[in-house]
Amino acid sequence: MRVFFATSELTPLAQSGGLGDAVAGLAQALVARGHELVSLLPAYRTALASPSCPKLSEAGALRLTGPFGEVRGRWLAGTLAPRHEVRLLDIPAFFDRAGLYGEAAGNYADEAARFACFSRAVALRAYEERPDVLAAHDWHAALAIAVLRTLFDRGAARGVGTVEVVHSNFYLGRQPASAMAWTGLPPELFSPDGLEFFGDLSLLKGGVVFADRIVAVSPSYAREIQQPEFGLGLEGLYQLRRARLCGIANGLDVDRFDPATDRALPERFHAGAPLGKRTCRERALAELGLRAPAPGRFLVGIGRLTAQKGWDVLAAAIPELVAEGASLALLGDGERPIADALLAASRRFPGQVHAAISWDERAARPV
Repeated sequence: MRVFFATSELTPLAQSGGLGDAVAGLAQALVARGHELVSLLPAYRTALASPSCPKLSEAGALRLTGPFGEVRGRWLAGTLAPRHEVRLLDIPAFFDRAGLYGEAAGNYADEAARFACFSRAVALRAYEERPDVLAAHDWHAALAIAVLRTLFDRGAARGVGTVEVVHSNFYLGRQPASAMAWTGLPPELFSPDGLEFFGDLSLLKGGVVFADRIVAVSPSYAREIQQPEFGLGLEGLYQLRRARLCGIANGLDVDRFDPATDRALPERFHAGAPLGKRTCRERALAELGLRAPAPGRFLVGIGRLTAQKGWDVLAAAIPELVAEGASLALLGDGERPIADALLAASRRFPGQVHAAISWDERAARPV
């Protein structure tokens, strides 16, 4: 089976948190079962500069119409692993930037244009190449399903199965109503049965409405997003489509994250020889300029900086944790207010708090 993955993140090329790991792990598992994967993602500056980026060649030009004129770009293709091809959408005006999203890196006022154009480009490739399945991950790629099922809903393209993978319903891809012009879709789809969401546009809703199947990242999350607390306004839609909704628990890459074999660690360890963990801990403290904490007071925080993940609670608790003798190593990218709070804490408590507002694959390894 040939599967297209449309995603904004894919480890090791582009990552701001767990999404990149989850998509890469799923791709690896499908390839191991004999399927052919093509992962499509934006050609971010960091992706092109990544040491893991394969040799790329041009794989087709792209022209899209937008409300302010024509958008031009190109696809770059390479082989990430056997039976796993990557396609990077190169539109420098949209993706040649310091950060993946308009959060900690600065406010990107054109977020709707960036990912609407990405999704439209993915839908066009799916229409032309007709994979067996198009899987869109989260809001950034959800519009691709809506476009494929409307503008390109003809001929053999109708045989392409579509799956919307909801890693986090917290991010609805909510944009002002004026952003509908970037989707290229007929105006009548801006309605409660389409992409309209309380007067705004929801890109995630486009995938949920039109997908053949909706997959949440666990069975419990599939149930939770049907309730107001986690559905955030889409719970009624999830309830309506519950026959098409299921939850599949994310797995753990036991090869990549095995401390007994992980070459990213300064010293490997396992249950029968645990002393290497102490070495990793001491090396991390030294590299980050942190003092040795009180026993049991070394806290490592890694992930996407959002209130949904509890980072705002952690930021508020830092003074109390430091007073109790803790040393904190904090790594992630995300919401600007949380990032600023963590950076302020690192300046206020040198030697006890280290905050890095970025994604560093090596630093994110277990210590």
